[in-house]
Amino acid sequence: MKVYLSNEPSFVKDIKMIGSILKFRTLSCFLLLLSSLSCIKGVEEPTFRYVTAYNKEGQLMRTEDIEKTSVNVLKPIIFIINGLDKGAAKSDAWYKDLMEEYLERQVHNVFLVDWKFDSKSHASNQTQSTGFFVGEFIRVIFNKTGESYLDIHLVGVLAGSRVAAVAGKRVLELTGRKVNRITALDPTYYLINDENAKIDIGDANFVDVVHSDLSKFGKFPEEGHVRFYLDDEECRKDFTELIATKLFASSINSDKFKGVKCGSVEDFKKGKCEKNESVVFGENVDKSARGDYFVAVC
Repeated sequence: MKVYLSNEPSFVKDIKMIGSILKFRTLSCFLLLLSSLSCIKGVEEPTFRYVTAYNKEGQLMRTEDIEKTSVNVLKPIIFIINGLDKGAAKSDAWYKDLMEEYLERQVHNVFLVDWKFDSKSHASNQTQSTGFFVGEFIRVIFNKTGESYLDIHLVGVLAGSRVAAVAGKRVLELTGRKVNRITALDPTYYLINDENAKIDIGDANFVDVVHSDLSKFGKFPEEGHVRFYLDDEECRKDFTELIATKLFASSINSDKFKGVKCGSVEDFKKGKCEKNESVVFGENVDKSARGDYFVAVC
């Protein structure tokens, strides 16, 4: 029997052993991240409040609370995702109008997703982590219901739009399925260069983006299949906050607003695009619509 002796000094062996331990701990933390994300310091799990027309106060639901009969799989499943900065005044404006209109539409599955977003501290990490939580929640719904297709619509408000994008990517990674639709309402611009939070057309079967600031047109990378730009200068006093959210909510049970295709803000303002192609704005948009559309709100 041959005996091989190592010529490595003992301190080298010690370093290798420490390296192995660190790799193991890193891997363990990474695996834990995928399941609960508790490795990220300061990140709290978002809350999922399930509301119905009969219980608008709703009930908090965790993944372990989901059962086969928890959701009506024959109806769309709407996730309204908050994105208000925690430093802003406490408000229900991010979900109230949307929730009321969806419930009036007889959508029986509405989840309100709330989380503590802090734009001044690790916004990218918070967004990524919350998106992972949402993606995991949706994965469990797929598993518990046993359905191969669910009509899931993620509606993100401000930074919640970025969460929706991360969640869409995560659902595809976990299940091999896409959510049906992502709607981004005034997505935050300071996360637009974060590849993980980019609102990509591959994140859902259909992605629509709504911007309330015309000055941003053409200044940032295009996101989504279709983009709506709202012109509300003449009536901004009637929409004091969350203009995109309020207008989208008003479209859920109405086709009142139309978007007209236009190549520039200047042409739109001058009325040069009035005879161009137009589509219904909002919830009932034609899913084949592509490109940029302007909506005269007033």
